[in-house]
Amino acid sequence: MAIDSRTVSYSIIVPVFNEEAVLPILLRRLDLLLTRLNGPAEVIIVDDGSSDSGTIVLEALVKRDPRYRLIGLSRNFGHQVAITAGMDAAQGQAIVVMDADLQDPPEVVEQLIAKWEEGYEVVYARRLSRAGESRFKRSTAHLFYRILGRMTSVRIPADVGDFRLIDRKVLDALRQMPERDRFVRGMIAWLGFRQTEVTFHRLERAAGETKYPLLKMTRLALAAAPRLFRCALTPGNLVWALGVVPGPPLPRLGACAVDEQGQPPGCRLVLDHGRHIAPMRT
Repeated sequence: MAIDSRTVSYSIIVPVFNEEAVLPILLRRLDLLLTRLNGPAEVIIVDDGSSDSGTIVLEALVKRDPRYRLIGLSRNFGHQVAITAGMDAAQGQAIVVMDADLQDPPEVVEQLIAKWEEGYEVVYARRLSRAGESRFKRSTAHLFYRILGRMTSVRIPADVGDFRLIDRKVLDALRQMPERDRFVRGMIAWLGFRQTEVTFHRLERAAGETKYPLLKMTRLALAAAPRLFRCALTPGNLVWALGVVPGPPLPRLGACAVDEQGQPPGCRLVLDHGRHIAPMRT
């Protein structure tokens, strides 16, 4: 029997892409987390067009365990669209986003919830360390946030990814934002609300290979502020963004124009306890 959507306290969204190597460990730790939570929870796994055997494992899981739901994208649309698909399906009063590679430890979710129960509406997890990452990757991540911070008046915390909890009211507001090029953490920062952090040490990926090589990181950077890059980033502003000369303030993140549909692409279908229950927007 599927969980009654009216009773769901927590929705945990986990995008996956070719993660068959890490799934056994991930699912075991998620099971342990669910037993410790103080209210009913669902885990929404978003399969972002995987080509490995992990999909078979996940389809079998949702048939036997009603706490798990599976969304299958028609192809690999990318991490930010996968997060958006999971959020569209979330039924909980608090929504958590975490990666599947266990660099976002499921155990930290309880700390996020504790802050939410104190009244915070956005609780993000900030990394104190990043084990297993090269100096180049750490340096480019730092540069990315430095440039982005200069290009927008919105404060986007450094050393923070998409691992966070948001309240239902934040999700409702986020779903009204029509950006096609999604940069979820920036959009949440732009929305405001009462925000705080918890800290953790990020470990090496538990198994498998990184799904964010340099090319994908570059694409994420370009998606982070589409209006800035497409409309307002003149050569002079680029020099200013790099910190060489002063320049004028640029438009705020979230102000970009979209097409008339304004939706992230993708054919999505929710599976709940082995049954197709809800076509998602395309």
